[in-house]
Amino acid sequence: MREALPILRDLIEEYPVIIAILPTGYGKSRFFQYNPDLIDQFNKVVHVLPLRAIVAELADDLRKQLGDGVGYQAGIHVEDVDKTPFLADKYTIVTFDSFFMNFYGIPVSEIWRSVWHSDVAFLLSRISHIVLDEIHLVVTPSEIDNVEEEFTKILLIVRDLIRWNILINFKTIIFTATFYPWMFTLILPSEAYGKTAILLFAPEDHEYVTKVKEKCNNIAKVITIWNNKDDFYFRFKDYINKIPTYLHYTSMDNFINSVSGYDLGSKIAVMFNSVRRCIESYEKYYRLFENLGYTTTILHGQMTSYARRNAFDIFKNVEKIAIFSTQVIEAGVNMDFDSLITEIAPPHALIQRTGRVARYDIRNGRHYAIHLILGDKDLRAGVNKLCKGIYDIDLTISAIKCLENYASKVDEYCMKTLINWRLPQSDKSLDYLKLLIVKEVFLEHLTASSISSFIEYLTKWRGRAYPMLKQFDEYLKGSFIRSSTLIPIYLGPSVDVIVEREELNELLDKYTITMDIGFLERYGERILDFQENGKKRFVKLAIVVDDEKICIVKGPIFEFLLKYPLYSLHTVISKIRKSYEEDEGGIPKVFLLGLKANPSVKFDTERGYILW
Repeated sequence: MREALPILRDLIEEYPVIIAILPTGYGKSRFFQYNPDLIDQFNKVVHVLPLRAIVAELADDLRKQLGDGVGYQAGIHVEDVDKTPFLADKYTIVTFDSFFMNFYGIPVSEIWRSVWHSDVAFLLSRISHIVLDEIHLVVTPSEIDNVEEEFTKILLIVRDLIRWNILINFKTIIFTATFYPWMFTLILPSEAYGKTAILLFAPEDHEYVTKVKEKCNNIAKVITIWNNKDDFYFRFKDYINKIPTYLHYTSMDNFINSVSGYDLGSKIAVMFNSVRRCIESYEKYYRLFENLGYTTTILHGQMTSYARRNAFDIFKNVEKIAIFSTQVIEAGVNMDFDSLITEIAPPHALIQRTGRVARYDIRNGRHYAIHLILGDKDLRAGVNKLCKGIYDIDLTISAIKCLENYASKVDEYCMKTLINWRLPQSDKSLDYLKLLIVKEVFLEHLTASSISSFIEYLTKWRGRAYPMLKQFDEYLKGSFIRSSTLIPIYLGPSVDVIVEREELNELLDKYTITMDIGFLERYGERILDFQENGKKRFVKLAIVVDDEKICIVKGPIFEFLLKYPLYSLHTVISKIRKSYEEDEGGIPKVFLLGLKANPSVKFDTERGYILW
């Protein structure tokens, strides 16, 4: 039995704000799946997740358990589960950006419409009990200039949500394995003081528990549960002796080229911080792994829904596999590996990635190992190459130095360290919670007046889409949680006649990917299709008209798109709709598929991504 889960249930019934810090694989994300009566009691629950892949898997599992009361909202299709545009189902599973857009009155399902049901989106998202699942795992799909600013944005938004839920007597439940103690005071508004419970699966005298109590003194009640009869404890108590962790002071290329010299088991995860490096390495090395007898596949955030489903299916149905991936399998996805080869990252990301190794238990006869690639013998140079623009450099280096304190030398380029990535330790051994206290991060911009005041403005705003979207782009770059908004890119054909709805769904499924604006700033000129008019370059758009055909039309000026992505697209699409005599607020005749990709772009339909 998982001893912490009944206690978690009691705390959820008692406290307005509950933060459950439980190990990866403990059963947090599926808590309500096994407590369906709580859903009936609460009447309306919205479960907010960081990644679309997790939404799909959890929605499918919960639909089988709970039936028709389950809905979802994300840029995906889940068989037999209703897509709910306004988060109206009894139990709705949704991605962070989709939820927070609705929370602030921007109906994500109607974002390109001339008239919004802003009040409906605002109301239904604000009369729900909210589950936030590993919210701080959201990262930009590509490198950005200010990682700190992105993290700040997330914490400000969560704090505003908690404040609202306390005001109207609804619950905020946070599930996490990887919460830094310094984050508590940043996300908890003064209204939550004395109304918050923190549940920790750890010994009472653990250093992490001490730090949490220090940070939350007079703010929250801290409850620890530590029982050696716990099923999870029994499964992972011998972790340190059975699953070694290696620090490799070299590049991913060098390590993979020597991979035949390692016993990696039958299921391998090769993980990258960057989508581009993931794709490039997969294209370069998949044959090497296939020559070793592995089936290979790839999974990342810039691939089509069709290819993503295929990757999951391959993983489920193949015995010996090497999967190249980014952060998309860090949280909630039930994948079980024997070995992990990963670029170095901060503690919260490493804990999630290592949580995919021996996910359910440590089985006799299987060989397990974790290989952390540091990039270079020069630690800062290596971390810069692998983490710059994605993760906090100093936090990552602090984690490495902590791991080195428990390590022994293997050779000139490798050290072996002993750490339990799954279970807190009651002795002086290293465990994952101790990594979370190696460094405190100070976010100077947390009280940034521009972001805070804009959030306050959104809470009171109800009006036309045009002015709001322009300000949304200006202050938050079109996203509540990312450095910049995600924009769909269409890589398929123009189609004059669509015979059936299924054909349109297939085109959406197989030829549409998403990219953030930062990525388009760097690579848009290579990827997108343009229409030249003098010195001006207009991006081309792919639209669906009357569910019958796909047309390619002139979109916004490229430079204007980069500055105001949502506003510029909304303006152009509104004009196109008028040209088709669409009634404002009526049944839409025109839908945006995405920015049209340049025909010269190499696109692998089966693997679902652009080839570099």
